[in-house]
Amino acid sequence: MLLKTFWLSKWGTSLLGNNLKIVLELLPVFMMGCVFAKYDLISKIKQRCMNNFLYWLLSFIVLACLFYVRRKVGAGYDYLYAPIFVCASIVALQTLLGKIFYRILLEIGKESTVIWLVHSFYCYMLCQEFIYMPKYSVLIVIWLIFLCCVTSKFMKIIYGGLRRICDKMNLKVSSFIFK
Repeated sequence: MLLKTFWLSKWGTSLLGNNLKIVLELLPVFMMGCVFAKYDLISKIKQRCMNNFLYWLLSFIVLACLFYVRRKVGAGYDYLYAPIFVCASIVALQTLLGKIFYRILLEIGKESTVIWLVHSFYCYMLCQEFIYMPKYSVLIVIWLIFLCCVTSKFMKIIYGGLRRICDKMNLKVSSFIFK
């Protein structure tokens, strides 16, 4: 409590203090993503657990436990819940829904960087009424993912054209977003 009072009295009202607080709150989320990406944990879990009924059943139990724990404990540990949720969902849904669902997720995964970069513009800046038109949260998410995927495909077409123009002019173009 003393630390919280000190934080609010000295830094909480300043721009630097507010930005530092936001960064420190998001740091565990970022670090968890780095660990999963560095050690390729999701692929290792998929290789070990796919097409096995015991793991499929275990993934549903893990999902139920996650929902229960999050409801009891709260959102403070979402950075721990999220990767476990993703891994359990992948095992449960790929086994349950099969190849079609897997292909849809692969296509969304190919567009994920652009979806991540573009979705906030649609949600918060450009066209809120158009995005929130469906009124139900699941439909809003599906609608937003669809629009972001279409935007990503359109951006890749434009980027491909620009890349061809730059190649003709012998200019080097960085390709860290679009491959």
